[in-house]
Amino acid sequence: MYAILRAVATATVLVLAACTSGASGAPVPVPSDPVTALSEAAGRLGTQPARFTFVYGTQQPLDAANHTGLIDPATGHWEITGNGWTVRRIGDDVYIRLTKEPPMPLSPGSYAAVYGTWIHQRVPVGGELSYIFGADFPWSLARGAAHGTDITRIGERSFRGSVAVAPGEEEPRNRGFLADLDEQGRFTSVAFLSDTQPAASGMSIAFSGFGTPADIQAPSAGETVDGEAYLTVLIEIGLSF
Repeated sequence: MYAILRAVATATVLVLAACTSGASGAPVPVPSDPVTALSEAAGRLGTQPARFTFVYGTQQPLDAANHTGLIDPATGHWEITGNGWTVRRIGDDVYIRLTKEPPMPLSPGSYAAVYGTWIHQRVPVGGELSYIFGADFPWSLARGAAHGTDITRIGERSFRGSVAVAPGEEEPRNRGFLADLDEQGRFTSVAFLSDTQPAASGMSIAFSGFGTPADIQAPSAGETVDGEAYLTVLIEIGLSF
């Protein structure tokens, strides 16, 4: 189970690394205490622009269910690209561009007229409570692992532990995770094991390209359309969580 998740997370990092290399430097020693190692790694989150990739379901092809993005922590601006769509966040504004039918269309064919155009919306009401539109996106998943329990070292820069799922429930559950660090002590991947399904249904996030220039700007007015008529587009592309 762990081998499957590690293989997917590692493959994701290698794919991204082939496109862009991260800032290099002398290797940073990893503290012998695994809790301290992940805590220090969490402290490095958000200090540099970085690329990130989500993998949903570890048995799916790496290009089938991935969302790949780039974030500039200095501005908080980010861009995510999925299969046939791109979403860009600039402050409280969100821009969505489709190049084909959304994966989960509520009204098939309703977006054909705006393919290639940016649909302009505001961050959804209550979006700050979600992962995607929360203040610590995309770092919070890795930060959560750093605050996990039962953290142990399973390799020179690899760790295993668990995080609480729905801690407010009467019987809170834990979900296992695997985490890897690079030579500069930064998170390169965190893979979560499903608490109800086999490892194949787990989710992972990978980071790479640290220091990549991230000049993410709003599209021009001539490239956008008002999003009032397309209020469900984020749901339809599966990016509303």
